[in-house]
Amino acid sequence: MLLLVTIPFWTNLLVRNYAWLIILREGGWLGMAVDAIWPFGPVQLLYNDVAVAIGLTYSFLPFMILPVYSVFEKFDWRLVEAAHDLGATRAPALRRVILPVAMPGILAGSLLVFILAVGYYITPALLGGRTDIMVALLIDEHISQLFNWGMGAALAFILLFVTLGVFLVANRVVGFDRILGGGHEA
Repeated sequence: MLLLVTIPFWTNLLVRNYAWLIILREGGWLGMAVDAIWPFGPVQLLYNDVAVAIGLTYSFLPFMILPVYSVFEKFDWRLVEAAHDLGATRAPALRRVILPVAMPGILAGSLLVFILAVGYYITPALLGGRTDIMVALLIDEHISQLFNWGMGAALAFILLFVTLGVFLVANRVVGFDRILGGGHEA
């Protein structure tokens, strides 16, 4: 299963996005399958938010799964059995035993995906439309097309500070220095 998760890394990012262009276009196999199922006429799967979400999910899924996998690789499943022995059903065992142990991996994966996705350029440029523009595309538009370097730089700094702020909040909540072994107790 771990091998299947890492398959997206085997090909170049640009090749992956062009493959999604072929799959999602009107004559593509996914487009034809959706059109066959959907009774209200052809469905536009390309050049919209759906295409960007599919492309980003495919690109970033390994970055979310691998930190969560690393947490569960060391998880002692006897704790769940003990919770069931003490009368806990599945939902309380999930909430009180599994989730607290998995939370560092979930937050680390979420933070990694957020940091990568917020500045992503290629997938929204190829698969998305011109109406819904992401921050990286807006920065590129201001710098390369409008030659408004000041606005482009201001947007880049806002993006940098938002990313840094999210990281600092996540570090405060989880304490990455404790998890990574940087925090030494006296």
